[in-house]
Amino acid sequence: MRISARTAAVVGGAALLIATSAAAASADPSAGTPPQTGCPTAARVFDVATLSGLGYQVPASLDASGNHNGLVCGIQFNEQAALQVFGPNTCLAKIGCFLWSDDSLTNRH
Repeated sequence: MRISARTAAVVGGAALLIATSAAAASADPSAGTPPQTGCPTAARVFDVATLSGLGYQVPASLDASGNHNGLVCGIQFNEQAALQVFGPNTCLAKIGCFLWSDDSLTNRH
């Protein structure tokens, strides 16, 4: 089967458009740099009250000793690492296992 140059260009362009659209759609809207979120670039921003309702205790403690604004940063462990570090039936049963920190980073950190 022979593919013409025009067909290849159209298919390639469509694939690029789909890949770009998927990347944009999956981008975390809360992701950003420390000046906007106070979190490391790889972290997500979480509401402390919601996490407390799920049984997480560390985020509230970190926020209380930090800027006490009701938000914390979380970098999620992958499932295999979480099993090795925390064991089964722990934080994985909730929303996952995270490395928590207060959302108080600035450009200088």
